[in-house]
Amino acid sequence: MAAVTGHIEGQHDTVELVPLHNEAHRAAVDAGALELPREALVAQALGAPKEEGSEKGGATKLKPLETAHAGLVRMAWFRSALYNEIVKRQIDLVKVKENAPPYGGYAFLLQPGLDGNTVPWNPTAGGRERAVFKLFSTNSKMACPTWDLPAGVYKIGGSCPGADGGQVIASTVKGGLPIVGRPERVLERAICNACYAVGSGYERFEAQAGELTRMLWTSYWLGRDPEVWISTMVAAVKLVVNEARWWGGPRGKSGINPLTVLPFRLHSSGDFFSFQYAAAWVEVINRVRDWQLAEKRTSETRPVAFWAPTRTWATGYAWQAFWAATYGIELPHGSERERESALRHAVKLKHSGSLVIRPSAFHFDDPAPKPGEVGSPYAGSTSIYKQRLAELIEEGEEALHAYATYTCPVYAAGKGSKSCNAAPAPNGKIGCRVCWVDGKQTVNYVAH
Repeated sequence: MAAVTGHIEGQHDTVELVPLHNEAHRAAVDAGALELPREALVAQALGAPKEEGSEKGGATKLKPLETAHAGLVRMAWFRSALYNEIVKRQIDLVKVKENAPPYGGYAFLLQPGLDGNTVPWNPTAGGRERAVFKLFSTNSKMACPTWDLPAGVYKIGGSCPGADGGQVIASTVKGGLPIVGRPERVLERAICNACYAVGSGYERFEAQAGELTRMLWTSYWLGRDPEVWISTMVAAVKLVVNEARWWGGPRGKSGINPLTVLPFRLHSSGDFFSFQYAAAWVEVINRVRDWQLAEKRTSETRPVAFWAPTRTWATGYAWQAFWAATYGIELPHGSERERESALRHAVKLKHSGSLVIRPSAFHFDDPAPKPGEVGSPYAGSTSIYKQRLAELIEEGEEALHAYATYTCPVYAAGKGSKSCNAAPAPNGKIGCRVCWVDGKQTVNYVAH
C-alpha cells in the first residue's frame, strides 16, 4: 500500500500525519499480521458455536449465539463484516486540525476509506465513504472526552470479560464447583443482557468502525511495543487538556458547581479486556498526573480525573487481585496462583483520585459493590428498576442505602437537559460529578 507522508490533501484536508510509528503498522497490514489477540474472534463465533458447560458438573450444554437475543447476533454479523474490511486497510494516526471536530485531537485515517455500504443492512448516511475515526469521542450526557471499545462478550467481538454469562447463557460452574469470586448468574436479570452499547446509537456504522479500529490498533501495539501505545495516549490526553470544547463544564456561576477536575470517561462502551491493557492505562494516568504536577500549569490547573466502571471483578478473584494490587490494598480470599498472576501485570497507581474504578453490579436490582469488596477501594454502582426503587424508598433510608447511597439525577433533569452538567449534585447546586470525585457513594443508575 502507498505510504502517507506529511499533510493529507483532498478529502482528508482536515488532518495531518502524526509521526508515531505508522510505518511499522503499515507493514503489518501489508503482511496480513494485524489481528485481534483473542482466541474467540467474531469469525469463529459465527462458525460452529462452541458448546458451553461442564460435563463434570452436569451443566446443560447450550450454544451461545443460538440462545442469545437477536441484537447480539445482529451485532456479531455487523462487526464481522466491518472487521474483515478494516484489517485490509492501512491505519495511520493523524492529528485533526483545531477548527474541525474533535477540536485538535488525534484520529485514525483508514486508507482506502471504508465504503459506506460495506455492511448493506447498516450503511452510513447516504452510503458515503468513511475514512477518519476519532481516537477519543465526546459524550453529550457526560460532557467530557471518552475512550470506547466494542462492548460485549468476546464471542461477538467485544472487550468485556465480565459480560460472560450475562449476554449468553453459560454455566456458572467449573469442574462442578463454583468459580471463586464470581457471582451467581441469572441471564434474565443480567445488566449486560440489556447493554445499551450493543444497540441504539452505538450500533451505527461510524461508532462500530471507530471502536473496532481502536481495538485493533490497541491490540497491535500492546502485543509488540506497549510503550508506543502508552506514550501516544499520554500525548493525546495532553492535547485535549486545554481545549474547553471537550469539557463543556460550568465555570463557577452562582448556584452552579464549578468543575474541580477535568473528567475523562474510560469505556462508555467496552471494558478492560486484559491485565496488560488495564496496566497500560494506569501507566498513562500516572504520567498525565506527573506531567500536570511537574509543569505547574497556569493555563489549566485542574487535574484530569479518569472514571471507569468495570465488571471485570465478576470473572473471579484474579481481576479483583489485580485492582487491589493497583491500589495497594489487600484482599482476604483467593488462590496464590491467581494473586501472583495479577501482581506480575499490575502497575501501582501513584496519585490518589486520578483513576476511579467503580465495580458494576452484575444484575439489575443487585446491591452496588461496597468499597474494597471486590478489589477497588471505590464504591461501585448498580441499576435498580423504578418499582424496586420505590419499594426501597418506602422501606426507609437504611434499606435503600444497602443497595445504593446515591441515585444519579441525570434522568430526573428536564427535557433536553439530561446531562451531568445540568443535573443537581448532592449539595443542591447544578453540575454533578459524583462518579469522578466521590468514591464513597454507591451509585444507582435507574433502569430506564
